[in-house]
Amino acid sequence: MEAMRQEIDSLHASLANRHRELEAAEEVRQMLEDALEDANTKIDDLHRKLEKLGVDADEAEYRREEAEQARRQVQEALYRFKQEVEQAKAADMRDERLASAMRRPLDIDKVTSNTGTVVWGVLIGLVVGFIGLEALSIIQGKGELVSLLLN
Repeated sequence: MEAMRQEIDSLHASLANRHRELEAAEEVRQMLEDALEDANTKIDDLHRKLEKLGVDADEAEYRREEAEQARRQVQEALYRFKQEVEQAKAADMRDERLASAMRRPLDIDKVTSNTGTVVWGVLIGLVVGFIGLEALSIIQGKGELVSLLLN
């Protein structure tokens, strides 16, 4: 009986040992599970940051392309402007003194087609002259010119 008791005690001791090992393994498993969850959380955070950086990179690329296109448009406009200036310089064959004295060229049609304005100018001049002579006639006391001409 004593041998059975010793065997039972040794089995109890072995069982207690195994139980302690099992508890230690359970603690290690729990620690590993926590570490795995922490690593997964970090990976998820890194994925979110990577996605945000990807979106930021796409936006930056879009802005860069827009800026490049705007720069090309400005360069083309500047090139066209320079060409227009060169053409204007080549077309302006006038003397420098005349160019600085007169900013816009004479329009020969305006100079030669002033017959209507000339007629109106002459008529207005005749009326003003007649009124002046009439006033002079009244001041001298001889009366009105119209009444003198009718008599």
